[in-house]
Amino acid sequence: MAMEMLATTIGLPDDPSLTWDQKEEQWKLSGKIYNTQNFTQSAEGNKGGLWTTVIVQ
Repeated sequence: MAMEMLATTIGLPDDPSLTWDQKEEQWKLSGKIYNTQNFTQSAEGNKGGLWTTVIVQ
């Protein structure tokens, strides 16, 4: 869904009759799609209910 939102934002065609793989190939060929990464981390919060904050750089 995020890729479809990005494609809409940067003006790439979004043909609902295409499969995901076909859309991805079409978007890659446009030269406007960049590699993305996802990093997931969890933290165990304070048992007393204090806030836990995570900062990523």
